[in-house]
Amino acid sequence: MAAPTAITTISRSRATVLTGGIVLVTWRVAASDPGPSTHGRGFASLLLLLACIALGLVYVWGNPRGRASEAVLATLAMCGAWLAASAPNGPSSAFAFGAVFSAGVRFGGLRPFVIVVLAAVSVTVSSIVYDVSSTGALAYSAGFLAATLGAGARRTALLRIDEAELLVAQVQRSR
Repeated sequence: MAAPTAITTISRSRATVLTGGIVLVTWRVAASDPGPSTHGRGFASLLLLLACIALGLVYVWGNPRGRASEAVLATLAMCGAWLAASAPNGPSSAFAFGAVFSAGVRFGGLRPFVIVVLAAVSVTVSSIVYDVSSTGALAYSAGFLAATLGAGARRTALLRIDEAELLVAQVQRSR
């Protein structure tokens, strides 16, 4: 049996840390008031929380560069935005922010902004449904946009690092 490569080890540790984050957010959302329950608004929060957990685990432990990752992130952003309005006193928006940031890092061009628009529309509609402040929906939408722009800057930095490493390798080979 071959020893695991450095990339496999980093990927596993990344997934373990992200799973720990999902557990912590789930614990705090479950302890919030109003939290998930078996009736009314709490039941909607419970279903949304379960969907966010499942989608988060699929993204973290699945293939983050696969074809389905964009659909998983878009659905996670929408469910997280709905959860932010149905359980407003916990860190429920972390699922949506994680999804839009991951989309900004993973995808280039306008693809991450489609996910931002879906999350913004979801938080706006859920704010209307749950009679939550429209100012909060506007703030969440601006936050989603800011997170995606920050992720785009990170993506650009990572691409430049890769280009610099290739350039150094070419210079070393030419000597």
